[in-house]
Amino acid sequence: MMIAMTTKREGRDHASLQRRLEVLKLPVVPLEHHGFLAPADRAEMKREPETVGVGPDGTAFAVWSHRQNSRHKQVTWHLGGKGIRILGAIDVETDLRVSFVQPLPEGRVLLAAARAGRGELNGEVWTHDGDLEHRGHLGDAIEELQTTASGKVWAGYKVTDWGASPCRSAHSMLVSGADRALLGGWGSEYDVMTLLRVDRDGVRRIGGQCRVVLPDGIEAQRLRYTCRGGDLHGFIRGRWYRTDVDAISAAAGSTGT
Repeated sequence: MMIAMTTKREGRDHASLQRRLEVLKLPVVPLEHHGFLAPADRAEMKREPETVGVGPDGTAFAVWSHRQNSRHKQVTWHLGGKGIRILGAIDVETDLRVSFVQPLPEGRVLLAAARAGRGELNGEVWTHDGDLEHRGHLGDAIEELQTTASGKVWAGYKVTDWGASPCRSAHSMLVSGADRALLGGWGSEYDVMTLLRVDRDGVRRIGGQCRVVLPDGIEAQRLRYTCRGGDLHGFIRGRWYRTDVDAISAAAGSTGT
């Protein structure tokens, strides 16, 4: 039994390696360095954000945990560009394991945890002065959460869809008109971009595929991604990267038909 399990695992590993070697031959789309994130109080807060998000106008938001007190967090928002450009910051006291941060009108921010039991409150609205304004239940197994400029909240939940699709798996999706760019796949395809088009004929592939890499060509591993329309934002260790559907289409060789 142990020999059979080992042989099966080795077979999967070999297949994954072969697929990775194929993926490495794909054209690449380098992310562009877009900006930096940092807490306003770098002496007291951890250097790695607990979570990050992007608002409807492209402003980046980050939540930082205190080095000694995990309940004490700092929310900052940033513009892209050279250097660290902090537009504002508030300190909050919360028990949430924050997975999402989004802006709301009048300088408020929405914090949310991805998981919540029945009736458990996993969403909080904080004012620009750092006061807790509302708490509520946003549901369990949240995969993505975004707000609109008017203050509407959109949440996506974990689902499994076995319907027809030319792409097996993805963890991020960019939207530009009828075109979609899907990032990620199983195992060795974690950095692969696939272009799709949704029209009256259904969902179909357009052009080829490409890989997302860092500006210097190094593999883009362990980035936190979030999509806003046709823009892809990636974050790692306070660095903020981005690309868009046009750059992805150019690299992947979209047919445009």
